[in-house]
Amino acid sequence: MLDKPASVGDLLEKIRVTNLVPSVLKMKDGEDVLQKIASRVIEDQESDKKSMETWEKFLEAGRKLQIQELEPKSEPFDKAANFKSPVMLEASLKFGDRASSTLLKPRDLVKYDVVGKDHDQEKMHRGERVSTHMSFQLNYEQPTWREDHDSLLYMLPSDGAVFKFSYFDVGLGHNTSEVIRWPDFSVNQANTSMETCRSFTIQREYTKSMVLAKQREGIWQEYEDEEIGTETQAEESEESESDEKFFIQQMFYDLDEDGYEEPYLVTVHEKTSKVMRIVARFEEDNIMVKSPNGTVLPLDEVLQGADNLGMNVSGDAAKDMKNSRLSQVSLVRINPINCITEYSFIPGALIPFEKEGSFLGIGYVHLLAGLTQAINSTSNTILNAGKLASTPGGFLAKGFRKATGALKYSVGHFIPTLMSPGELQNAVKEFDFKDASQSFYLFNEKMNAEVQRLSASADLTDAIGANAPATTMMGMVQEQLMPVSAITMRIYRSMKKEFIKLAELNRKYTDPAVYKDLVGEDEEEGQEQPEVTEGQEVAQPEKKEYSYIEDYGMKGLDVMPAANPEMTSQVQSLMQSSSVMALSQQILSTGGNPIPVMKRHLQDLGVDYVDKIYPNDEQNPDPQLEAMREAQKTEQDLAQAQTELYGEQVKNEKKKTAIAAAKAKAEIKKIISETILNVEKAETEEVKNQISKYSAQMESLLALIDAEQGGEESQ
Repeated sequence: MLDKPASVGDLLEKIRVTNLVPSVLKMKDGEDVLQKIASRVIEDQESDKKSMETWEKFLEAGRKLQIQELEPKSEPFDKAANFKSPVMLEASLKFGDRASSTLLKPRDLVKYDVVGKDHDQEKMHRGERVSTHMSFQLNYEQPTWREDHDSLLYMLPSDGAVFKFSYFDVGLGHNTSEVIRWPDFSVNQANTSMETCRSFTIQREYTKSMVLAKQREGIWQEYEDEEIGTETQAEESEESESDEKFFIQQMFYDLDEDGYEEPYLVTVHEKTSKVMRIVARFEEDNIMVKSPNGTVLPLDEVLQGADNLGMNVSGDAAKDMKNSRLSQVSLVRINPINCITEYSFIPGALIPFEKEGSFLGIGYVHLLAGLTQAINSTSNTILNAGKLASTPGGFLAKGFRKATGALKYSVGHFIPTLMSPGELQNAVKEFDFKDASQSFYLFNEKMNAEVQRLSASADLTDAIGANAPATTMMGMVQEQLMPVSAITMRIYRSMKKEFIKLAELNRKYTDPAVYKDLVGEDEEEGQEQPEVTEGQEVAQPEKKEYSYIEDYGMKGLDVMPAANPEMTSQVQSLMQSSSVMALSQQILSTGGNPIPVMKRHLQDLGVDYVDKIYPNDEQNPDPQLEAMREAQKTEQDLAQAQTELYGEQVKNEKKKTAIAAAKAKAEIKKIISETILNVEKAETEEVKNQISKYSAQMESLLALIDAEQGGEESQ
């Protein structure tokens, strides 16, 4: 039950305020409210930390296994083997190498996708401007973004869960994405997603000078009665500055006491439990209200409607009209802005941790810790057994007359004693240590094979044949890299979420001058200037200035990483481009453009001067491409002409053959006629019978000629 009706206008006053702590202190019992907020932050942080205990134990044990040791063990004997297998470290390095070369390879890190129809290409142009601006930000405004994200790709396979904290840094004046790694975060394992997470706490340590700078900028609250970065404390500190720990928490708190908890980002000093900063995690479009007719809609649409009604009204009248519209709506809910992006290696549900939940992802330290311990144990057993078996030693009898201490000897020298041969033989008893059992070697090999299989560290050399076709090899490599591709795709989706958060920050905080200078102004390209007479004014082409607010409204657009997550290796990418290169002639003959295919193939080969080879802008007609198309067309026309000429030649040959056959037929008929005439003159029966026989044969021959001639004519 609400204590009082929710005031939507009060929520508007909290939006984009750098720090709400001063306004809270002006409230009645403001200090008590801040103390309650600080207590809530610390309690939630401790509760969330407790839910992570089992997950943290695996992580701590796994990190210890990754650290290589230089000193030998003292057990089971002095200077015993202390081998630690690097399998987990090797698996993390291999995955990091592949993921980094795949996801961070493009020069322009951000690309766009058009959602829905785009008849006038307006969405495409907006997407090009957005991708250009965001790529500039990641490469230049945040010069450490690539390095930080590269480090994340090597941390993630080991830890299983790493986070990114994206926000607009008021002091620096641009967006920032910080990498948050354990143990610098705490989150409840019972959560299901970051979008519905009740609390997420970041632990940060700042020097006193950094704290003082934030206070001077007005970002953090300054308390005169507490020594938290005060000027006096900074001046009196002569030794090296010690770090102060702070909790930065995404939380919910009912600050206006209306019964509904609003989302905030709160910073608390751990030592003094003082609230340093409170920032609202919502804007007008995150506040859902109910209109008088029962429709639920975002508050920004209500405000936009009020602005449209009061276009011709200004001053107090416009303000009253706006307040009147706000008084007619009631708060339904607030969709919180999430500043945290989760990067998960493998979903934690694969290994549920008792009743704690499985929100956090798992990495190689969770999957391979037990196998690595087994490998270390058997390896050290084999090494110790080999050392004992190959190092001489034993027992000396009581009567052995030689200086006490270790017996040192050198090759080719004999050590003299005062004992007889028989006494010497009985006085020394050598240790009978045996080498390690063969089962240890077999078990060790099996464990290493299991680690290789689970870590998806595929050996591509086994998948590449000597004479296999490119498409076959590409399929085999893709099958080998399927586990890596699945994880890379998961990271790709997290990067997309991070880019969407940065795009939303750009909608609020982008400098219009910087945006305009970067994306420029649009003019009608290729428009011919009209001929004018002397004294006539020339109409200048209309220029359109772009609004970053309109572009970053993201209507009909989507942003994502420019990398292809399916190409998780250079070999795989090269095979694909080689397969497409084989189709270049077919692409050209069907009206396509083979130049991008060649560019991609050269890039996969490692050529870094592709732009010099193809310097022309793809938006302008490429003379090389036009020449290739003209040559292709000329070749096709020549081939068609040759085909037609050959057809004519065939027809002429058939005509000649038909004429020759007709002449032969006429000659045969003439011979038959003469023969019949001679038969009539003959008087003997024998001659008549012989002539009849020849006549029948000649008729058969004529029928055969007619059949052959008819077949040729039909062909």
